[in-house]
Amino acid sequence: MPMRRELYPKNWDAIALSIKSATGWQCENCGRICRRPDQAWEAFIHENHLQQLEAIGLKLKKQRYTLTAAHLNHQPLDCRPENLKALCSGCHLRYDNRHRRQK
Repeated sequence: MPMRRELYPKNWDAIALSIKSATGWQCENCGRICRRPDQAWEAFIHENHLQQLEAIGLKLKKQRYTLTAAHLNHQPLDCRPENLKALCSGCHLRYDNRHRRQK
């Protein structure tokens, strides 16, 4: 589901960046290392030794290595550090799906 920017505080990008940076660009759920926004895809692959995966034919999808900042209570304006968690895109989707099913 696309992000509705109007629901978030104006400084959301800075808040999200601080949450992701604090984890060293690693998912707090599964531990996946994710690409920093200033890092080229090829450099990320090389730095994290993912060439072996490509060499055996595994297609690496960029979106799987995107780190997001998740609101644990699903309230976009609640940006307290204890309500935010750095999650890779897959973990974030799974977390949000559980919430949607409960509604």
